[in-house]
Amino acid sequence: MEIPSPYGKIIIDSPEAIFKRLYQYINDACEQIKDRSVRIGLTGGSTPKAFYKWCTETDDISFSKIVSRCIWATSDERHIDCEDAESNFGNADRLLLQPIGVPSDRKLPWPTELPAPNAAETFNQAWQKKFGQEQGFDICFLGMGDDGHTASIFPGSLLINTPSQDLFTAVEVPQKGWRLTITPKGLSSCESIIVCALGKGKAKAFKAVMQEDYNPASLPAQLLKNYSERVTWLLDKDAAAEFTSSS
Repeated sequence: MEIPSPYGKIIIDSPEAIFKRLYQYINDACEQIKDRSVRIGLTGGSTPKAFYKWCTETDDISFSKIVSRCIWATSDERHIDCEDAESNFGNADRLLLQPIGVPSDRKLPWPTELPAPNAAETFNQAWQKKFGQEQGFDICFLGMGDDGHTASIFPGSLLINTPSQDLFTAVEVPQKGWRLTITPKGLSSCESIIVCALGKGKAKAFKAVMQEDYNPASLPAQLLKNYSERVTWLLDKDAAAEFTSSS
């Protein structure tokens, strides 16, 4: 099922079909972009872990092109060591990038060994050196929390009303510590934004984002309205249930 919305295109499908789409988006970008590396921003949480598992256990897909053509980073990160089980990039590396043979020079993790503000500054500098100051991800994968946050832009974030001019920054989130995240400016610089939300735990937040008055200070995922022509939402029936029942 495909539904248009002010916040982007909504596609409702089974988890396996969604994973096939995620793979195909990356593969298609490698087909379409011939003259440079494809910039991929992964995200964290249980859905990406399930996607990585699907990738490494599915026999009828090939990663040879993806390995040689993509540069891999994460759209946001906890300020923790990559070896930590909660690290977004660490999980992507352990569960996907290493198993499919991505070389180290095609990985761009956040330098979390530095203090958070320095880590963000260093990441911005490395990004600008590789890709320029105005180029974001070709594909930015995002999730959505049950409070309506996306990336590490949480309700009440200073990034919403006082936006950073950098593509990436560090933010201290109350009761969650320091986070490293793509900014609204960074999102505006991405070619494509894919938001993946699976499970009943996302249903209330998704309905609120789609149907409540526009107030990104309360529901940060509503920021995606600003880039809606480049946004696709991928949901299973459970995540979309409250939205579809009220539409």
